[in-house]
Amino acid sequence: NACFGRFYFRDWEKMEKVRKGRYEDLFELLRDSSAKIYEANFTCSPFVFPIGVKNVDEAASRLQQRGVEIRTLMGGAMHKHPAFKHLENNDLKNTEHIGSSHFFVGIHQTIAEEHHRQVKTILREVLYGMA
Repeated sequence: NACFGRFYFRDWEKMEKVRKGRYEDLFELLRDSSAKIYEANFTCSPFVFPIGVKNVDEAASRLQQRGVEIRTLMGGAMHKHPAFKHLENNDLKNTEHIGSSHFFVGIHQTIAEEHHRQVKTILREVLYGMA
């Protein structure tokens, strides 16, 4: 892994520019939609764009039918796993809400620019059409 990582970091600045540009691109695209979106916080390296909607199942279904891969909260709700059930967590209501109302669209640098443009078109059509 270290060997691959070493080569990966050679292009880090270029990869960061693509990721950050795509994040800003989707933010501008969806800023006037009814979706919940978040301004960029570039203290991290974004590889997905989070989107919150009232009916996540409908949005996910429509996007997936059109070929857009999405992911829900990665890793699931850890406080529901048997190993952590004994820990006090105050029900983690915010976590539950985000897990049931948000999904993520990939923006990483390995996605071809043509595919990114197609995803933008589909996101616009689906999310603005759901109002």
